[in-house]
Amino acid sequence: MLEAELSRVESHHPLPPLDTIRYQLPAPTSTPGTDEEWQTALKNAHAQLEHQRIRYADIHNLYCKCTYSPSNQSY
Repeated sequence: MLEAELSRVESHHPLPPLDTIRYQLPAPTSTPGTDEEWQTALKNAHAQLEHQRIRYADIHNLYCKCTYSPSNQSY
């Protein structure tokens, strides 16, 4: 894996684009959309929101752990 990355850098190829499909919130494709399609879209939105909440909590905990000291009580 590292060898492939070094080869890519040496040949001046750009990084492949990031896959952002998992961050999209697609609405139902049909108009006006069935209840089942809307339920699926809503479940997807809830799952993505929960993932973001967990990431935020992880970052917050990491920040608190890095900045906490007994003399600094303003964490």
